[in-house]
Amino acid sequence: MLGSTFENLESDLRHSGPDSNTCSPPAGNGAVIAMKAGESAHTPLDFYQMFLDELCSLTVKPVTLDELVAMTALHKSQISEWLKRAVDDGHIVKFNHPVRYQCVDNKE
Repeated sequence: MLGSTFENLESDLRHSGPDSNTCSPPAGNGAVIAMKAGESAHTPLDFYQMFLDELCSLTVKPVTLDELVAMTALHKSQISEWLKRAVDDGHIVKFNHPVRYQCVDNKE
């Protein structure tokens, strides 16, 4: 049964011809959006800000770098860079012995 499904699909693709390319852009009304030089079609994502938005919920209690890596699945080097920036910006505090991080709003 599965083999016949693939055969039907192959047959459909062979008979569809070049005009039915599924990768072609959707048909539109022909409108063109003018953009100034250097503009993009959408606002770029700020992943650091997304990290900060989640950081306070992840650091209710002080956590280590390795714990943050496990919780976020981000690269350790990326988290380290963002943690340094967040400390410099005053969003989190860094504790020593052992090194741990906590959101300023959650500091006990």
